Order: sequence, then C-alpha cells, then structure tokens
Amino acid sequence: MQRQQPLGSWLPLVLYIVFLHLSWVGAWLVFIFFKTSLFPALNNEKLSALWWFIVQFVVWLPPIFAYIYYIEHQNPLSYLRLTTNLGKGIKWGIIFSLLIPLIALITIGKKPDPLYCNNLPLLFSSSLPAPMTEEIVFRGFLLEQFKTRIGYLKATIVSSLLFFTIHLVGWLFSGSFPSFSSLLVLLFSLSVFGIFLCYLNRTSNSLVTSMVYHWSNNFYYRRLPCFFKLQ
Repeated sequence: MQRQQPLGSWLPLVLYIVFLHLSWVGAWLVFIFFKTSLFPALNNEKLSALWWFIVQFVVWLPPIFAYIYYIEHQNPLSYLRLTTNLGKGIKWGIIFSLLIPLIALITIGKKPDPLYCNNLPLLFSSSLPAPMTEEIVFRGFLLEQFKTRIGYLKATIVSSLLFFTIHLVGWLFSGSFPSFSSLLVLLFSLSVFGIFLCYLNRTSNSLVTSMVYHWSNNFYYRRLPCFFKLQ
C-alpha cells in the first residue's frame, strides 16, 4: 500500500503546479502585449517559437532543478533520467517514432499550414523545444513526484491531466479555444498521449524516449497534412 505523504511534502509540489500555470498565463499576457504594442515582430513564427522556448526553459525548469537538488537532495539529471540509459532511450524513441505515421493518419482531414509545408527548418525547430521542456516537467518531474505520493498508475493520470490543462491556457489566449465537444476529444486524446509517454518513460527508464517520441509526434502532426493537402 502506498504510504500517505504528510501535508508538508505536498505543499512545495502544489505551489510549483500553481506557479507553472500562472507563469504560463503571464507569459501569454506579456506575449500578446508585446506583439500588439511594442514588438510586432513577435508575429513572426521563428521569433514566437523562440519566445516560448525561452519562457519554458528559463521560467519552468530552474525551480524544478532547485527542488530536486535542495528538497530531494539528488542529482537533477539522474532524477529526471536525462542521463540514464541514454542510448536505449534514443533507440526506443526512434523505433516508436516510426509508428507515428500510422497513428497520425488522423491528420488527413486537417488543413495544411503553408508555413510548415514550405519551411522544413522552421518545422524542425518549432517542433523541438516544447517536447524537451514539457517532458522534463510532466514526465520527468511531476510524474516522479506524484508516483512517490499516490502510486504510479494514479500519477500517470494526474500528470497527463495537468499536461492537458497547460494546453488550455494556450488555446484560450491564442483564440483557438475549442468547442465543448472538441474539448472532450482533446481531453481524451492528450490524456491518452500523456499516459503513453509515461509508459515509454517507464519502459525504457529514460526521459529521452518520450522526448524523441513527443518531438516526432509534433513534427508529423504538422507535416502530414502537407502531403495530403485536403481542404
């Protein structure tokens, strides 16, 4: 039976989750203000992708590394499994990524974005940052933290639901908030995706596996509609 953790051990984790969402809201507010008033160049896809990478890398990750080092008293790289089974993680990530074209056929009806269809370097660069930072946060840190408190199965569900809620913020501020029915579909699909990434992480014992798979998923999701070009 999973040993219940005292309230004090939950507090720093809860504070980080609140901080994670509030900082993402703040980043969107600053982004909208700058691109509409002071720095219209942020409408450029390359600069906006750089902005979000900086926000995630500079705002999301330092508290995690500090938490692991000062509260867990462990090496952050080992705790997050960034250096564990590196070769196996890369190999498993590539193998599973080869299955994505079969799964991503659901994008056949998705309208292609000319920006990604005509600019392959941009497609690669814009698909890469989010999987790195999001995997560290959700499958590296939060999954491990919840696992020690409520067990692995519940931890996969909770971390995957949080993975969904952080996307809600982006949809809200980008003006692409889905309808209720679409929201339910996205809740299901993103939760299943997050749980599968947890499975990859656990099976290979390397965070690199889920990073590679996550990046491949983003790449194919944006690229496959360019081949089918269905409107």
